[in-house]
Amino acid sequence: MRAAALEVAPWPRVIYVSGELAAAERVTVRAEVTGPLVEVRFDLGDRVAAGQVLARVDDAPLRLDVDRAEAALAEARARVGWPADPPHPRGSAAPAVCGAPDPGGAPVTAGEGVPNGGGGAAPRPGLALPAPDEAALDPEAAASVRLARAQLAEARANHARVLKLRAERIATPADQDVAEAALRAGESRVQQALETFAADRVVLRVRRAELAQAHDRLARAVVAAPFAAVVAARPVGPGERVAPGDPVAVLVRTDPLRLAADVPELEALALRPGLAVRALVDGRRAAREGALARVAPAIDPVGRTRRVEADLPNPGGALPAGVFARLELVLDPDATALAAPLAAVRTFAGLDKLVLVREGKAREVLVTLGRRDPVRGLVEVVAGATPGAPPAVAPGDLVVLDPGGLPDGARVRLEGP
Repeated sequence: MRAAALEVAPWPRVIYVSGELAAAERVTVRAEVTGPLVEVRFDLGDRVAAGQVLARVDDAPLRLDVDRAEAALAEARARVGWPADPPHPRGSAAPAVCGAPDPGGAPVTAGEGVPNGGGGAAPRPGLALPAPDEAALDPEAAASVRLARAQLAEARANHARVLKLRAERIATPADQDVAEAALRAGESRVQQALETFAADRVVLRVRRAELAQAHDRLARAVVAAPFAAVVAARPVGPGERVAPGDPVAVLVRTDPLRLAADVPELEALALRPGLAVRALVDGRRAAREGALARVAPAIDPVGRTRRVEADLPNPGGALPAGVFARLELVLDPDATALAAPLAAVRTFAGLDKLVLVREGKAREVLVTLGRRDPVRGLVEVVAGATPGAPPAVAPGDLVVLDPGGLPDGARVRLEGP
C-alpha cells in the first residue's frame, strides 16, 4: 500500500464571507433652477467625464435677471460716483463670470456649475466682480456732497457778511436770524448728503451681491457631471420642465467597486484595514484582489457582526455594480496547519478517519478536518477526536493513501518510499 507523511504546510488563515459589489460612488444629479430642459446630452450607460455637460435648462429668464442686476448695479455706481465696469458680452456673461461652459458646449471645469448628489451646488470660482476700494469711494467726490458743501460755503459767507453789517448797524436782527438759519440748514444738508452717500455705498454692495447671485443662477442652468462616472438612470428628457431638486441623472462610479460584507463576531476581532482580500464572482474565473479599506468601529448588536468594506479594481467597468461575490479575507498570510492528503481521508457515517501506520500495522483514528485545498490535494487536520486528549496525530505520522476497507490492526506493507 502507499503511504504519505503528515506535514505542517503553509496555510494562510482566511475568512470567507459574502457581500455585494456596490458602486464606489452613486449620486443623483439634480436641477438647481426652474425651467424646461432645452438639451439633454446623455443616455443610459454612457460614460461621462468630470465636468461634462449633461443637460441645459432654458436660461433666457436668467439672462434677463443678469441684465436687470447689471442695470441696478450701474445705477448704484452712478450714485456714488464709481465708474462702471466694461459690460460683458451677452453671449459670454455667464461663462466669463462663473466658469460655466460657453454656448458652444465646451465642458466646464470639474466641479463648476455642478450640483451635488443632494441637490446643492458644488463649489464655484468667485465672480469676476472686484470689490470696490473703500478708500477710493471718497464721499467728497460725490455730486450731492459737493453741492451741499458749496451751499454751506455760500451760507457761511452770507452769514459772515450779515454779522459785519449787523456790527455796522446796517443789517437788522431779522437779517441775522435768516443768515443763521441758512447756515444751520447748509450744515444739515452736508450731513444729509454724507449719510445718503453712506446708504448708497451699502446699496452698491447689495447690487453687486445681487449681480453675483444672478450670474450664479445663470451658471446653474448648466447641469454637469461632478466626477467621471457611468449613467445609471436618465429620468428626464428634452422639453421636460424641472424645478430645483428634481433628479436629472443618476451617476455611478464603478472603478473601483466597493464590496461590503458582515463578518461574524468571533472572527471579527482580528480585522484591520490593509488586510489582503480576494473576491470571487460566479461566472468569472479570475478573482479580484484588493485590500480591506474600512472596518466598522463597533459590532452590530442585532446580528453580532462587524461591517467591513474593500475597494476592488474594476478596469473598464467589466463587472456591473450590484453583483454578489464571495470574499476571502486573509487574516494571517504566514499561518501554517497540519495537513493530510485528501486521498488518506476515510469517511463513514459522517465521521472522518485517518489510517495511520504504526509498528507496521494499520491504526484507525478519528480526526476533525478543516479547510480543504483541492489544488494541492491537502486537507487541514484540526484536532483529534477527543477534546483535551493528547493529539491523535502529529507531523511526520504516516497515513495510508486510499485505505479503502483496510481493517484496523491489519498489517501494512508499504510500496516504496
